[in-house]
Amino acid sequence: MRIAPDSISGQRLRQHGVSSKALRKSRVFPLFWQPWHCLMLPIPFFGAVLLIRRRLLERDVDGELSDSPALALLVHKLCHVHQRLEWGLYLYLWRHLRQRLVPRGVPLRHQQVERECFYRMGQVLEHYASLEEAQKPVEA
Repeated sequence: MRIAPDSISGQRLRQHGVSSKALRKSRVFPLFWQPWHCLMLPIPFFGAVLLIRRRLLERDVDGELSDSPALALLVHKLCHVHQRLEWGLYLYLWRHLRQRLVPRGVPLRHQQVERECFYRMGQVLEHYASLEEAQKPVEA
């Protein structure tokens, strides 16, 4: 499935910092079962393919992506799509392989190639946590 930048799902993702170019150059395939939560496959000349577990994509009544914390994983992977488009395929693959093969004692989420994507994912989760906090009734 493609997510158009001007669709409701695209607007919800762009609200969290996903670029329109990343949405246009990626395809999302929800799968019934796979060993990973979500996998981004960079494809030469075309962009990227996101393979995600079907139960991790929450949809509303209209079939659009629901406005919920479930968007965080998709925002993270679309951040990687943006990196792939910015850096090019070979530089993207080189940077990610180098960071994983030579970790230098730094946790993966704090390494240069993952830092921005985990930060965006945290912002999405924080946004929905603050919305839930604001919607709680005040007890006297």
